[in-house]
Amino acid sequence: MNLQRIPDCRALLLTALLCAGTAPALAQPDTSPAAPPRPREAVRGADLLTEAERADICARLRSATSAQERQAIMQRTHDLIATRASERGVTLRHGGSDNRRMGMNDRFGSRYGMDCSPRAAGATAADGMPAPRDADGVRYLTGGVGQDEAAYLRKASGDYSLRLTFTGSGGQYLAGVDTYIYDSRGKQRFAVVSDGPFLFVQLPPGRYRVVASADGKEREQTLVVPAKGGVSRTMRLTPAS
Repeated sequence: MNLQRIPDCRALLLTALLCAGTAPALAQPDTSPAAPPRPREAVRGADLLTEAERADICARLRSATSAQERQAIMQRTHDLIATRASERGVTLRHGGSDNRRMGMNDRFGSRYGMDCSPRAAGATAADGMPAPRDADGVRYLTGGVGQDEAAYLRKASGDYSLRLTFTGSGGQYLAGVDTYIYDSRGKQRFAVVSDGPFLFVQLPPGRYRVVASADGKEREQTLVVPAKGGVSRTMRLTPAS
């Protein structure tokens, strides 16, 4: 028997399938693009803090007496929020991972969705306008954001012996200005962060040195508060040299 003449059944079957157009397709590598990773949820930093933690941070920010103290509080807050965001696999809104900018620009927690400003604590009159407050035993009024509020403060300006207006190098109004006032002996008499471009202070007559700074810009002026009428100054803040 000639074994070489026995037909190969598998070859015959494959030939038949090819002719019928039903041959199984050869496996091809999957070249379709992979699905993009699901974006991480973006949340406010304030949402990663408890109500008690937010209240404590706000209380410490309001009682801080210097820009350095506020920056230290916000640096600790940033570290806590960043740790919790990492643990929960979420992304912070508003670029909350930027340490340097956070420390320089955030005075009352707004970067993380908090409002720890004195106004948020109820420092407003019944009509919603800014109300007079006291700092270091000195009466003052600050605000001026928006036309109605600015008009309100201008009407009240005559009740204060020192009237300051803060602007940037381009003449734009500035808010959140760290303001320190020293008497002629160099003793600090007053320190506050303005809620707006206007800061009116009731000081006794005398010579004073005013130091104002915000976002790397600063200005210093020496002025005299008269016994009558008061004095007005516009402090134009320029980048520190």
